[in-house]
Amino acid sequence: MAAERLAEALRLLQDGQGSPAVAVAGAAALEVDGVAVSLGNEPGRTEVLWCSDDVSRGFEDLQLTLGQGPGPDCMVGGTTVRVPDLARVRHDRWPELVMEAPGLAARAVFCFPLRMGGIGLGVLTAVRRAPGPLTSGQSADAAILAAALTRYFLEGAGRARQEADPVNPRGPMNPPASLPFLHHAAVHQATGMVSVQLAVSLADALLRLRAHAYGSGRTVTDVSHDVVATIAILQRRTLAHAEAERDQLQYALNSRIIVEQAKGILAERWNMSLDLAFATLRSFARARQHKISHLARLITEGGFDTDVIAHGVKETNRAEPGGPVAGRETS
Repeated sequence: MAAERLAEALRLLQDGQGSPAVAVAGAAALEVDGVAVSLGNEPGRTEVLWCSDDVSRGFEDLQLTLGQGPGPDCMVGGTTVRVPDLARVRHDRWPELVMEAPGLAARAVFCFPLRMGGIGLGVLTAVRRAPGPLTSGQSADAAILAAALTRYFLEGAGRARQEADPVNPRGPMNPPASLPFLHHAAVHQATGMVSVQLAVSLADALLRLRAHAYGSGRTVTDVSHDVVATIAILQRRTLAHAEAERDQLQYALNSRIIVEQAKGILAERWNMSLDLAFATLRSFARARQHKISHLARLITEGGFDTDVIAHGVKETNRAEPGGPVAGRETS
């Protein structure tokens, strides 16, 4: 039965149907509770592509949060790391992980390198809810699956390069048209956001995310999702505020333009200076509690008799001797 399940996982890879279904089939073939498939992007770090269940996903999140565990060791050393019982690991091996072990759903972890000669590509991680070693048959099947995954990713990388630059596949290439789903995409996004907010390097930003996650008893993935969501909300609010301010600025600008146009109309029509034209307009508006911009708009649109303004100002100035335009208006 296990052989048939392994054959199903290998068939999916051979058909080029790499997906989380491979991890599910792999978990069934190895008779474990969960399987995760990761690719390495630099020494000591991997990017999770496929997880078969919450147990494997949770353990991968914890390793990313702590920056330590059997997965990173497997990636760096290029050798299989077997942990039949996480509760019996020496404290000095993975100090933070050992402290978290009692509360983990995963109790046994087995990591197999995806490796071709001296080239490390990633890690195949199998987890169990109960402690105990793999049988020799399960270990052999895991090695077969790891080798198949290595070939699959190497061939896929070759195809992506060829599709990106069919003329010169070994030269500079454009990004592939389609990229695999990254389980920790939010972590990378949050890292970039935090680096900008705090003006620190990306490496330092990731360390701060990890420290915050560990200090709050959460995974760095959960914290990163909160960071991305919170900043997105703040950005939307900032954008809405900026748009409101822009509209207010545009309204003020338009009003100022209309007032200046009205000053020109009055100055030319009454043969007076622009300053005196504005003073006349302002006095009339104040006397009748009108907004200058509204009155100016009526004048520019030709819907207001400007002689009324001059006449009204004359009456106001007679009532208030010494007014700004007393005895100076012409009609």
